[in-house]
Amino acid sequence: QVHPPAIETMLAERVRVEPSQTDIDAIAHSDFLRDTLFEDARAVAVFLELVADNPPDFAALYLSGTDVVQHVTWRHMDPSTQEFPQDGPPDPGLAGVIEAYYRFVDGVLGDIVSAAPADATLVLVSDHGGGPMRPAEAYHFQLEVLLEALGLMDGNRGTALAISELYRHDKSIWINLENIEADGIIPLNRAGEVSRRIRERLRSLRTDFGTPLFEVVVDRVGKSGWKPGDPALTVRFAPDALLTATIDDGGHEIDFAPIRLRHNDVSGSHRPDGIIVVQGPGIAPGRLETAASLYHVAPTLLYLLGLPQDARMLALAPAGGGVLQQAIDPSLLD
Repeated sequence: QVHPPAIETMLAERVRVEPSQTDIDAIAHSDFLRDTLFEDARAVAVFLELVADNPPDFAALYLSGTDVVQHVTWRHMDPSTQEFPQDGPPDPGLAGVIEAYYRFVDGVLGDIVSAAPADATLVLVSDHGGGPMRPAEAYHFQLEVLLEALGLMDGNRGTALAISELYRHDKSIWINLENIEADGIIPLNRAGEVSRRIRERLRSLRTDFGTPLFEVVVDRVGKSGWKPGDPALTVRFAPDALLTATIDDGGHEIDFAPIRLRHNDVSGSHRPDGIIVVQGPGIAPGRLETAASLYHVAPTLLYLLGLPQDARMLALAPAGGGVLQQAIDPSLLD
């Protein structure tokens, strides 16, 4: 997607996406991995083309491949971490994909450094790390499938709505409100009543072990800060949801297998520790003495651009504020 549209013609004429044959041979062992490599290579080519003629005050590039290859090839790189023998033996041909992708990204970083003006500040951020998939992370609870089984969700015409929030521990349910949702059927003045009814029904669900299916069910309608269009309920599945075969809905058994989705093609998962590297004029050399936070990144970029802070960001900022002051030369801070 390109905006303004006039840029699209220029990019089509000037941008050529050609990963090296070395990178293709080392990474593109499947159509999915090949597409991942070419999508990142296309993003890099477009980025470098757009900043070449008229360097902007700010430019950002996102590369997804380091995340993708860790998710899908971790067990091949490190067979000792394989938790699910039914997935079959590791493929030695995929063992080097993660390392090869990082070599590709190292080359990209070199191209960006070479293209950057001498006075540019460069910021490299990984918002999370990676590691082997742990059994508890190998399953995704499809809340929308559960709501359908309970008769609460029928496409976009049911009482409640949910979407697959893949990496969220707490999942959200919306009331299908008139004049708010595209096919809303619940009048706003009934939102509280409907939300309470859903809350009690979810709290009544039991696993094969007689334990609650949810360890948390919170009704937000009418609470401080809630407004139409916000999630009405927040839920968190209990640990027994990983093991139960069925759930009991007050006398009716529901097969839980379609609700608990196993990620068969995923063997790597997220880890909370990421990385940040900042380089440029006005940046203090050395290591950070205390860990940075994700909530430092945008406020620090605004500060380096000479732009004011956003109060909504500052509300989430770590102690000491959102600007990563330890990374900035004291003379610039002054």
